[in-house]
Amino acid sequence: MSNTTLDLTPEILDIKVKKGTTFKPTLTLKIDGSPVDLTGCTASLQIRTNTKSDDILKSFATGVATGDGVDQIVLGGAAGTVAFRMTSTETADATWNKGVYEFDITWSDNTVSTLLAGSFSLVNEANR
Repeated sequence: MSNTTLDLTPEILDIKVKKGTTFKPTLTLKIDGSPVDLTGCTASLQIRTNTKSDDILKSFATGVATGDGVDQIVLGGAAGTVAFRMTSTETADATWNKGVYEFDITWSDNTVSTLLAGSFSLVNEANR
């Protein structure tokens, strides 16, 4: 029987989003080139002022809709995709500009892994 070692050290990904635009990236989680099956998983992403802060600037989760009715995080099951969503109104109305985030997956066995972390910035747009 062979064992597979999975390095779950979070990848650092700094995110910049222009205020007043829609944030809707889709990522595919892969191990050795194959999609990770996310069936039965849930996910969350929290943005805080810093890593020691208890104050949450913005929170994303599976099963929670944005202002336009689309889920904040959608997991693509066996395809391994993760789609995030923050509406243009939400980015425009945010009262904060910069924070730090962690993206966590809760696997079907209820273990939690932090897969992404970094800074999350909302930058002012030139068009108003």
